[in-house]
Amino acid sequence: MTPHRVGWTEDGHARSELYDDVFFSRADGLAETTHVFLNGNRLWEQFAALSANETFVIGELGFGSGLNMLATTKLWGDTAPAGAMLKLVSFEKHLLDAGTMTEMLQPWPHLAALVEPLLNAVAVHSSGDLTVGLGHANDVELTILNGDAGTRMTDMPTPAGAWFLDGFSPAKNPDLWSSELMTDLANQTAPGGTFATYTAAGWVRRNLEAAGFWVEKRPGFGTKREMMVGRLIDQSSRSAEVLP
Repeated sequence: MTPHRVGWTEDGHARSELYDDVFFSRADGLAETTHVFLNGNRLWEQFAALSANETFVIGELGFGSGLNMLATTKLWGDTAPAGAMLKLVSFEKHLLDAGTMTEMLQPWPHLAALVEPLLNAVAVHSSGDLTVGLGHANDVELTILNGDAGTRMTDMPTPAGAWFLDGFSPAKNPDLWSSELMTDLANQTAPGGTFATYTAAGWVRRNLEAAGFWVEKRPGFGTKREMMVGRLIDQSSRSAEVLP
């Protein structure tokens, strides 16, 4: 596994030296995660609608510090019914080391109980995929699939009901937004499955639409004017239910 070197800006934000891009919003990373990925996929509503024995699956392109998945786990604990299961599957080519993750996640001490098992697992991890149990009731399973998402997408264990498209900027990391990958991702999406992403790049929107997603622009977070959300179109009717 290629190490992911991280530098720090003068104002204290983590920046990838591989992709020359920051990991999350300078304004508030957790607020950005909530606005873009949790609210963008209407997860509080999707979680609350589950029955006790159902399993919900979320896929993610780009694990980074783990903030998205930790915030999702917290929301799950607050909204999902007892007995339901959450499976989180993240594709990451360059897994950060535990020390870097610790430093990046320090601003959110209320997530500490969820962070600890992740950091413990990463600290002893050497290569290959990683599976970690999260949550307070052993009802959340996180799997990090190591390697290029384009070659690992077929290893998605179950189609996702929601996706976090959170790779580095399309201009910095175009492979993670390619038409081929968006098509593969659509094939690993459950009927009616949703996605959310911070980017509103036109060519990314076109790739998502060509893959079979209905796409809508929404107000972005902070200084970003727009972001995108969407839902997989019913291929039998070629019509889409608009996200409320």
